[in-house]
Amino acid sequence: RHTSELRAIVRAPLSVIASGRLLSVEPQPGGARRFHWRMDQAHTSQRSLWVIGEYEDQPQTAAGVALHNFGYPDEAQAVRDSVAQLPATLGFLNELTGVRYPFDSYTQVFVQDLPWGHVGAGLAMQTENMIDDHGTHEDFQYLWDGLQTESLAQQWFGVHLNACSPHHLWLERGLAHHLAALFTEHRHGREEMLLWYVAANQATVLADWASGQRRALVPQQLDDVAGFATGNTPSVRGAAVLNLLRQTLGDGAWRRVLRHFAQTHAGQAVCSADLQRAVQAVTGETMDWFFEQWLRRADHPVFEVAWQHDA
Repeated sequence: RHTSELRAIVRAPLSVIASGRLLSVEPQPGGARRFHWRMDQAHTSQRSLWVIGEYEDQPQTAAGVALHNFGYPDEAQAVRDSVAQLPATLGFLNELTGVRYPFDSYTQVFVQDLPWGHVGAGLAMQTENMIDDHGTHEDFQYLWDGLQTESLAQQWFGVHLNACSPHHLWLERGLAHHLAALFTEHRHGREEMLLWYVAANQATVLADWASGQRRALVPQQLDDVAGFATGNTPSVRGAAVLNLLRQTLGDGAWRRVLRHFAQTHAGQAVCSADLQRAVQAVTGETMDWFFEQWLRRADHPVFEVAWQHDA
């Protein structure tokens, strides 16, 4: 892990947006400007992101954290409508984890033609497709608020807690996806969470299986790290397994596990065994059977069901 610093000169009206604090913007010859950013909190190299474009900030605050939302100038109102739930999301994650948001500020930058999102230290690059007018966003908030929550959650479980090796990437991806589901349940009710997350995740897992993509959450061998990291297994299958663990333990115990895990390992690299130890610390059970079955094996139960009806 390391701190990072960026100085970049661009022609106006372009801006440079990066992780950390903006220390200065200095005029340069020919109508250019030099932007100076610095991130004083240590992070890994793949979490260093920056964006160059013509942007306008729509700021917010939550729990003493400055929130920045950089969108294109002609979409200013739509950006405000689309990020309305960000302060509530940060408050929810603070309370759920028992760990304060780990950086001084949080920034979202909306980028045209980006398919989904990329997460850095204190900064997330989001697809510009998330930006809609008020009515459209209200109709699709489970999708876009989910992306926003998932990116923010990785500040706790992806940036702040790094997997000890690529084999354990599901801890950051799956946890973030699962926490997005919990926020949807918190805000919109259990039925919406089951529809938008649990059912969708199960369908994706089964579709991957049918297409021949059959990997364990924690593979014994990992030859294609990039392919594994960007596939559905760490995030979607990981979230499906975590929801099953929640169902097995009960909601109250599961939330205590999440808090214990976050508070115990804040700022550390974690492996799957650390989550299992958190489960044991809270419940007194090792749950060896669960972690063996769902983390180290790629298959799933297949049921044969018969029924008959007597009028």
